[in-house]
Amino acid sequence: MLREFKVSREIRASVVTCYGLVAASPLLVHLFRHRSAHSSWISNCIGLAVVVIGLTVMAMMLKFSRVVATSQGIEAYDWLGRLKFALPYSDLTAYRQSSRSNWRVATEEKEYKLPNIEFDDFHRLMVSNATQALRAKRWKTGQVPSVAEVDEPLFDARSWIISVGTLGCFAGVLVHFCNSAAVIGGFGTRIWKEFYQLRDVSARLRMNSESISETRFRGGKSINWPEVQAVFQVQQGGARCFVVTSEDESIFIPPHIARDLEAMRKFFYSIPQGTLCVNFDEKSTKGYRRRRRSTFGRKLEPAVGL
Repeated sequence: MLREFKVSREIRASVVTCYGLVAASPLLVHLFRHRSAHSSWISNCIGLAVVVIGLTVMAMMLKFSRVVATSQGIEAYDWLGRLKFALPYSDLTAYRQSSRSNWRVATEEKEYKLPNIEFDDFHRLMVSNATQALRAKRWKTGQVPSVAEVDEPLFDARSWIISVGTLGCFAGVLVHFCNSAAVIGGFGTRIWKEFYQLRDVSARLRMNSESISETRFRGGKSINWPEVQAVFQVQQGGARCFVVTSEDESIFIPPHIARDLEAMRKFFYSIPQGTLCVNFDEKSTKGYRRRRRSTFGRKLEPAVGL
């Protein structure tokens, strides 16, 4: 077995956007020429140096940063192509998250940061080869899942509008007071991350009595409930979300669905007994909400029990 895990698609798309901004820089300079004339040449030189260095690092990261998995262990390489560490699966004692794009592995002696790879796929590798490092709880439930099906959009339009509106106002204020087109380049990556979410506009998450599935305009994927091996609780923007894995697939449950009581009851009561629950704590069973139309006169209770 030999597998390579490259830098995530989101980061790759951000790099493409940055290079696009650089290609469009002559137009930006022309549009803001009368403003830039009043700015300090020192600040312009510093800004240019930061952009050049940042683009160089990102380009090298796309080329060299990766994790290689073999039948014995994992090897991680940095953006210069240098070996950061090589660890056998048997030495791993922990696999934990510090952010959605930042995961770490640990041995008894030291903790190691992994590159920003496609972690949803890497989770499956860890379930298969380093179960002891997950420190997972085993799922136990005697509840029968509801017969109602769940069909929710993966794209959270309300949160996206608020986020983009806030970012746009902040960027507009900076451009006005800084009088420099360089501010637009500085916000390029952050703006792209918001618009990158639009890829989920047509995507939906569905759960029925047989499976959980993700459908998109082009293709999709599905996991039958008996095939579920592990559920990873992760954080995105400070909100709880989940990644459910089988031997062959990984499906992401975004925060706006992970907050819904009925949807998560359907999910947790459908997964098989003994499913690995990774990064779960006492808060994992709290904070679920009923939908507004069904809150009156009904008692809220957690959807999960470990």
